Amino acid sequence: MKEHETVVQLSIPADAQFIDVARLTLYGLAAKMGFSYEEIEDMKVAVSEACNNAVLHAYNGRGGIIHLRFEMRADALSIIIKDEGKGFDYKRVSKQAAPLSAKPLEDVKAGGLGLFLMEALMDDVTVTTKGGTEVRLTKFRHRGEGEHAHDCISPPLSKSKLDALISAYQQTKTEEAATALLVRFEPLIAAAAKKMARSRPDFYEDLFQIGRLSFLRLLDHYDPKQGTSFESYAMKSLIGYMKNYLRDKAWYIQVPRKVKEKGSKVQQAIDELTVKLERSPTLDEIAGHLGLSVEETIEILAGRDHYQAVSLDAPVQDGEKDATTIGEFVADEANEIESLIERMDLEQAIGKLSEQEQIVIDAIFRRGETQRSLAERLGVSQMTISRIQKRAIAKLKRQLAAYSP
Repeated sequence: MKEHETVVQLSIPADAQFIDVARLTLYGLAAKMGFSYEEIEDMKVAVSEACNNAVLHAYNGRGGIIHLRFEMRADALSIIIKDEGKGFDYKRVSKQAAPLSAKPLEDVKAGGLGLFLMEALMDDVTVTTKGGTEVRLTKFRHRGEGEHAHDCISPPLSKSKLDALISAYQQTKTEEAATALLVRFEPLIAAAAKKMARSRPDFYEDLFQIGRLSFLRLLDHYDPKQGTSFESYAMKSLIGYMKNYLRDKAWYIQVPRKVKEKGSKVQQAIDELTVKLERSPTLDEIAGHLGLSVEETIEILAGRDHYQAVSLDAPVQDGEKDATTIGEFVADEANEIESLIERMDLEQAIGKLSEQEQIVIDAIFRRGETQRSLAERLGVSQMTISRIQKRAIAKLKRQLAAYSP
């Protein structure tokens, strides 16, 4: 054992159900060393491939032992997976695996696809095949100066390694390959979801999940031979999928498709006309600008109100702190006797308010008058009306609390 090197050794039966033991051991050691989540997932996939090769090809499924050795150094973690079964010509298989994107899956021989994944995911892979097969996988720690271990970010894959990983997924559809790609590009999916959720923050989680599902779909359609950067292709595709989701699912009340599609055009027209006319445009002007009838324009404008729900805790008047909320206008289901008693208590409490306070409460809550119009009618400021209203409501709450049994 080298100086400043910690070694952990593990032996497991060459059986698929025990590979998770190797993966769990790797996870604990790599996390202790400060590798990022993405790096650990890459290593788990690579170790799984090496162990699977031993189970399927070294022992042909007839049982045996797989020996694992974890060498922990300050700058790297090496995992050695060794079996004592049938070996294979690594150089020949490695050459065979190189043009994987052009090969059908049935042409990939023992070890070829596994080696291709391992080389795509690890920083260094060496294989010896004397007296069985020994695979040595090494992942270096990529950490900038001053960074903490949990802040480490996986280095970007080279284009050749990325294309290799995508080709492996396209041909096998294995969970390991899908997980490796999803974990690596999760920040890209999150960025697309945040961009599309700016107008609908409540839909961020939904958009993120749509992005994850769509990501696997777009992997099938990506062709590296077209010369397009995968990141650019993925971002454009994810935005398209998320736009379609918002168009079809984000409306709280379903409206005709033309309302959904033309809603943004109407808003754009309003913005353009406001700048051009230096005032708010009329319905006729909006309709004429878009080549629509006035009735269609009204339908689209009305339909936009169904895009977002309004919270019952939202204030009736914007900008008013501690203002009356919409929920206070929603009647509770109660029997008539209880309602009558509550109304009598309320009338009695209102009678104890000052004349000024009664005028404000009556105008706002019984006649639906706004603070602004009431202020203009009484010749005072809106702030004065707001203060009177708050003071009156506070008194009513105290009075009604006193009446409660």
